[in-house]
Amino acid sequence: LTIDQNKIGSLTDIETKNSVILISDEKEKPFANLERIIKGYVLRIVPYKESNLIVTLLTEAGLETFMARGVLKPTNKNASSCQLYTYGEYQLSYKTDGSNHTLMSGIALKTLTKLYENLKYSALLGLLSECILKNDDFEEPYIVFDTVFNHLYDDKCNFATIIAVVLKLNALYAGCNLEADSCVRCGSNKSIYSVCFDEGGLICSSCARELHIYEKSPSYIKNFRYVVKANIEHIDKFERDPIVSKS
Repeated sequence: LTIDQNKIGSLTDIETKNSVILISDEKEKPFANLERIIKGYVLRIVPYKESNLIVTLLTEAGLETFMARGVLKPTNKNASSCQLYTYGEYQLSYKTDGSNHTLMSGIALKTLTKLYENLKYSALLGLLSECILKNDDFEEPYIVFDTVFNHLYDDKCNFATIIAVVLKLNALYAGCNLEADSCVRCGSNKSIYSVCFDEGGLICSSCARELHIYEKSPSYIKNFRYVVKANIEHIDKFERDPIVSKS
């Protein structure tokens, strides 16, 4: 076995009678760190170790997850940007292979202060967040959440109307869409008499007698139809009737 000492560099040739073996003394280079800035809403935070959070952010491009180190410490400058349902701007560091997203800095651009004054706001956004997180086929989640958030932020419309739209979305993605065009039992679109949530929608007079269901007023049925059919783009055009709100 002879070693050629004239070879210079990171590779050394070890010559044998039958072969040449190349030995490298270079270690594999780690992936370099890159940076990018994204904006979005904090939908979920999960504590990790003593002072870290795993944050799930809803952006226009979809869901993003990153590690926010030390944000549970009282003096951390990024703590406010990682609160639930905050809309913020986040500078992330990550590897060239797309892994290990870590928060470098965050700025809270919008915070819904009403969350701390009224639990209804927190419960409503929590319900919508869970619906988005659990349904991969949720259509235009950013537009829906952004619309609801800004209506709550600006007090633009009736709170009961927003609840109706969010509940409708949850029912839809849970596979519980209510029938609002015809009788849910016999299919007739004549003599609509009442609404039965146990049956799943509108009930005609004949079926109502069989089920011993009380009659609902025409205004109630009209509002029921509107609520069931309303989508997020209708949120500015309709205020739910107080009678329907109580039900």
